[in-house]
This record gives sequence, C-alpha cells and structure tokens, in this order.
Amino acid sequence: MLSNRRPKPKPGAALLTTGRKPKVAACTRAPATLITVSRLSAAPVSAQNVTEVQSVDWQLAVNTVPHHTDAFDAVEEHKKVVFRRGQPFILQVTTDQKLNLDEEQLKLRFDIGKKPRVTTGTRAILPLKDSKKALLPMEWGARLMKQNGLGMMIEVMAPADCPVGEWKFFVITELKDSKRRKVYAGSPSVSILFNPWCKDDLVYMSAAEEREEFVMNDVGKIWVGTSKEIRVRAWNYGQFEELILETALRLVEVAVLDTVSWGNPVMVARALSAMLNSNDDWGVLEGRWQSPYDDGVAPTQWQGSVEILRQWYETDDPVKYGQCWVFSGVFTTVLRALGIPARSVTNFASAHDANSNITIDVFFDEDLEPLPDMNIDSIWNFHVWNECWMARPDLPAGYGGWQAVDATPQETSEGVFRAGPASVEAIRRGEVGQPYDAVFIFAEVNADLVHWIDRGDNAEVEKLHAYKDTIGRNISTKKPGPLLTGPYEDKLDLTAAYKPLDLFLYKVPWKNVLYF
Repeated sequence: MLSNRRPKPKPGAALLTTGRKPKVAACTRAPATLITVSRLSAAPVSAQNVTEVQSVDWQLAVNTVPHHTDAFDAVEEHKKVVFRRGQPFILQVTTDQKLNLDEEQLKLRFDIGKKPRVTTGTRAILPLKDSKKALLPMEWGARLMKQNGLGMMIEVMAPADCPVGEWKFFVITELKDSKRRKVYAGSPSVSILFNPWCKDDLVYMSAAEEREEFVMNDVGKIWVGTSKEIRVRAWNYGQFEELILETALRLVEVAVLDTVSWGNPVMVARALSAMLNSNDDWGVLEGRWQSPYDDGVAPTQWQGSVEILRQWYETDDPVKYGQCWVFSGVFTTVLRALGIPARSVTNFASAHDANSNITIDVFFDEDLEPLPDMNIDSIWNFHVWNECWMARPDLPAGYGGWQAVDATPQETSEGVFRAGPASVEAIRRGEVGQPYDAVFIFAEVNADLVHWIDRGDNAEVEKLHAYKDTIGRNISTKKPGPLLTGPYEDKLDLTAAYKPLDLFLYKVPWKNVLYF
C-alpha cells in the first residue's frame, strides 16, 4: 500500500522542514527554523552579519480572493496557503536587520516531490528581480516590490505549467562575497492548484458562467433512471469543505504518476480515474452492484462526496460501497478542488463493450433463449461518468475542451481499471484511435446492438438483426445556473456532443439540442 508517511532522516542529514503529518485536519504554522550553512547540504557553520529571516507573511487576505481560493475551509479556518499557478501573489518577508542589497542577496526556493531538481521543474530557486520587470505567467519569478526597514514585499509567480501540489518553501539570505548563507525553513508548505482563470493554463475556461458552475459550484444534480423515466439525485460535491483539498492533493501524491506530470491535467485526470476506485491501488471507493451492503453503506444512501473522501483520508482504506453515480460525484469533487473544471454526465441506455468491437452482441439458441456464457456485453439503464475541461496539445487540433473520463471500474486500460481522458469531440467524429480509451467510450454511446443465433458447433453464427438507434440516449448534465427542483428544468442535453450528426438528427428534436 502506498503511504504518505514521512521517512526518518538518515544519520547526519539536515532536516530542514517538519513536513505535514498525515490525518491532521488543521494546518498549523510550524515554528521558525533557521539553519546557517556554507552550502545548502553542508553542516551548520557560523555566519556573522548574514541577515536572518524572522517570518514570512503570505498575505492571505490579499491573495486568496483574486486566486479564488478563499472559499476553502483550509484557507478560511486553518490559514493554509493555497494559490493558483500562472497568477502572481504577494508575500512579506521580515528580517532581523535591513537587507543590504549591495552586499547580500535573497532567494526563494520552492521544492515539490521526493527528489526535487531544477532540471525537472520540481525545484525553483528565485533570486529577486528588479521591481520594474514584470513577471511572466509561464516562468518562475520573484521581484522586490517594496523595502521598508526590516520588511520586504515580494511578488512571486508560479508558472502556469508547474506541478500541482504542496510545495515546501525556503528563504535563503547570503553574502555575495563569501557565499555564507542562512536558510529560513519555518514557513508552511504552499499548495499550488490548476488555474482555469489563466489563459496560459491548459485548463483555462473562458466563460465566467461556466467557471462558476464547473469549478466553484459545490452542489449539483446527477441524472439516473431510464431514458423514458428520468430522475435526479441531488449531490453535495463539497470541494471547499474541511479536509477535501488535503484529500485531493494526497490522491495526486500517491497515484502512480511521476512528480513532473503533476502539472499535466491530462495525466492527473487519468491517474485519478484509477485512484477513485480500489481495484488496483487501494483507492477511494470499493464498488458493489448488488446486496448485501451490511459491512458498509449502500450506494443509494450516499448524498455527497465529503463523508466518503474524509473517511478515506483518515483511514487509508477504501470506502464501501459505490456505484457509477457515486464514483462520478466523488470524481467531480476532486477535480474541482484541484482547479480542473468538471461535471458528472449521465448516459442512458449505456453500452458496456467488453471486447472493443463497438457492438453489443447478444446470442440466442435456436429457441431464442439467451446464451449466458456467450453474452459478455451488456447495456445499463444508465451509466454516469465525468467530463473535465482542458486543452489537449497531445492530440490533433480541435480535440481540446471537454474530455470524458471514468472512475467506475469496468475494463482495464493499459492494465489498470480506468478510462480516459478521451476527447468528446473525437468521440463525436468517430476518431476512436485517439488516446485515451476513446473506443470504449465511443461504444458506450454509439455501439450497435446485434442479435445472433448460435445453432451449435457445426453451424455458423447467424445475424438476426442490428439495431443502430438503441445505445446512447438523453446524455445529460446540469447546465450552468441555479439549482432547480425537477429533472428537466436545469438539464443540459449533451447527446449532440457525442453522437454523429447524421444519426443524432433522427433521435432528438431540434428544439432540445444545444450545440457548443
């Protein structure tokens, strides 16, 4: 089982920070740690006249509102430092004496992951720049905005493609002539999230109404039932509630994903689609599709994601039990907490194509009785997956935007129970060879239902009929705006986004179609 517990330092190693203990709800400020070294890895030595950093003030009241992180309980209640990449923030450094910029220099250092390196983008060392030079959203940078006695106001930029997660933070002061230095390691870690408000971030979403719905809205609906009897389940996503951000960040950390890829929303979404189920990696939810549920909670009893995610965070054990709408609701919460626009999507008459031939094959004997041993495909009354919004520079032009991703364990992808992200536009165009898992999701909405007769070992299988208009109906999500009561008032029909136009025209009246 993967663990986030901190290993003990090797004898003789200098432990610069305390790290975050697992399973602690509040984010407490660590006592200041000051280490004087000739080099960062060397043993402490005396260094008279080197300015000492006394404190760092992250100016949360100033920074978190424009960064859209002020709603997090971790920020509001526990003063956790949470910013978004590609957008500047201000901090104040206070020293024991005025820093003489002619004789000394100050640097900021950010580290993420187990083996941070500048060359991999997991470590950034930022000398102060001239205050007249604006910081760029695709580069790490720090500039001195104001120096007033013992205080310095510093503007910092984390680039719009940097890894997302908890960065350890250090302030280095050193004499220019001797390179004697002191390292301040008393500041809390800095959580950096994806930024759908930043044009340079791959998850940038231009419409304010859509950002409000698919990033900031913490309640919603999930459609269930059948295509003829549509019902809804209210769902509390709760992405800003206590421990939810910490859980989302931990899921990224323990996923089978190298630290460099923590900044790639495609890879993060794919890794999380595996971590949300427990089939391979002791993930969040254990699925069960029939009773008994006595040793857990029946899927129909869940009304939101918060209790599930907190239980997993506090126990490190999969939570029992989930079905597709539960997997999807929890996945929406995690993605929104990280800053990736996301929504739960329901497909009625949803196919499960077990052998990737894009048909749902049903076999009968000569008496038209089903042959269970041959019928490995299935059709669900409904199935719920997710869409997340991002550019796809790894795909041909035009395939960015909404990506289908699924945490419900149905089939393996590259040996792991996961699916996506697959471009919804690629699915609509029938480009089933595009990564990831487009062929499986295409079949869920577009497969043909084919009936066959098997007359025995000495006869060929005979096709009875192929139905081309059975699979993929009333694909639904909540549209931006207020939460309304009924199943139709705030439903957004996505069928046209998934179905080829020549087929779709025969199934859905034009007045119910919304293209985007």
